[in-house]
Amino acid sequence: MVKCILKLLRLVIDIVGFMVVVGGIIFLVAKATHRPKNLSAFINCSGAFLKKSLEKDSFEYQGEPGKIEKFLVHVKLLFREAGGSTEGDSGVSDRIFGMHLLFPDYAMLHSLVDEIFIHKIYAFTSKRPDPFIIDAGSNIGMSILFFKKMYPQAIIMGFEPSKRNFYMLEKNIKDNGLFGVRVFNKALTNDSATKEITLYNAGTTCGTLCKTGPTSRYEVVQTALLSSYINQPVDLLKMDIEGAEYDVFQDLFDNDKLQFVDQIIMEYHNPQGKISKLFDMFDKSGFTYEIKKEIIFAYKPLR
Repeated sequence: MVKCILKLLRLVIDIVGFMVVVGGIIFLVAKATHRPKNLSAFINCSGAFLKKSLEKDSFEYQGEPGKIEKFLVHVKLLFREAGGSTEGDSGVSDRIFGMHLLFPDYAMLHSLVDEIFIHKIYAFTSKRPDPFIIDAGSNIGMSILFFKKMYPQAIIMGFEPSKRNFYMLEKNIKDNGLFGVRVFNKALTNDSATKEITLYNAGTTCGTLCKTGPTSRYEVVQTALLSSYINQPVDLLKMDIEGAEYDVFQDLFDNDKLQFVDQIIMEYHNPQGKISKLFDMFDKSGFTYEIKKEIIFAYKPLR
């Protein structure tokens, strides 16, 4: 009983200490800045960060940064984002969580770090230490870096259509010494007859195959069928391909390749009635699934 009380007291002290440090940093930043808009964004964003930090974390990995380090990185990125950065073809370089990163701008990096390393939207439990992961929509490689942090022995195959993002993706893989990773500069479709398509808003976190308005940023990119790359068990299929996911899953379903996939983490976009067809494919392929915000988690129950 005494041990339980002491353990509870230590936990309370840790939480209170963390909140005091965070509160102190917020106060110092508030005193140091005269930008009300930036300060308001900082406080709102930091409140969400603090709330997430105090939640019970189901996924932890060896060498994961501590809460204080995560918060300091959060502060750094928020203010560098607010200060703006020169965006060019060569990108911007920085060091985050011990990783050497090349990225288009701090707004994109902050968004990716928040989703992937803070909220850990792609965290999953593998049955083995060397899972085979397919990363459809690798962007600049933050998800691949996260997977390698969780499972250093993972074998990863990534797809990224944007030439600009792909250049940074390859650079981030090389500069961080990742092994067991193969990436392809291709867009995934379900049409074997079409070899090239136009990617709009290329090089951003919201690239799309659909032209939704006037844009000066587009690329003509090569295409591929994901089904032609799957011939072995896939522990995780992660997908974030801005609206093309339904066509890609139709390709996998039609070619009986979903039988190889154990887990799916997918961001869905503009369903327009297609989501029921997607769930029908999941049902017929033996998946159980749930939706959290705009992410679908699908898995095959243990037999």
